[in-house]
Amino acid sequence: MGYAIIGVNKINSLAKLNAASEHNLRQVDVPNADKDMAYKNDELVLTNGKSYGELYRERISSLEYYKDHKPRSNAVIALEVRLSFSHEDSEKIDIEKWKKDNVEWLRGYFNRNPLTYGDNIINVTYHGDESTPHIHAIVVPIDERGRLNSSDPYNFFCLYRWPSQSPATSDGICYFYERATRIGARCRVFCGPA
Repeated sequence: MGYAIIGVNKINSLAKLNAASEHNLRQVDVPNADKDMAYKNDELVLTNGKSYGELYRERISSLEYYKDHKPRSNAVIALEVRLSFSHEDSEKIDIEKWKKDNVEWLRGYFNRNPLTYGDNIINVTYHGDESTPHIHAIVVPIDERGRLNSSDPYNFFCLYRWPSQSPATSDGICYFYERATRIGARCRVFCGPA
């Protein structure tokens, strides 16, 4: 039995957000991507030709609170969520169903008040041109009050890959695995560089 793999990075500048846009939408050369396999890539939540920076600005300007407030200068403006699975499961997974299920899960987990504040998911891209298929999702973390907020419950996924660098406590890790077990997942979770 393989693993579901979830990674979350916080993005705190438009420059980093646009760099993620260029990578995820393959607007720059990606050395580890096979150009002959690019046809397998799929944009699951469309940007309609806009950069992530443009989509972020549209998202913020649509919120009442930001009509007369600016986001904090050190605010986390987006989360990049990477979803994958262990390579050993590649042949067992129905990729189309997996892509659909992941978009549904992302919307269910990261949309705090979608009827009032809209969809926090600004893009979801599937990469089939690398050795292990995976999804990149960009989330603008708007909370139930209509404000940027990347603190809990989003940090429930934020454990570092390297224990020596991890601020996670054993209680926090146990809480994560308890919740992951309840939804039937076996997960390896990390934040930070892949």
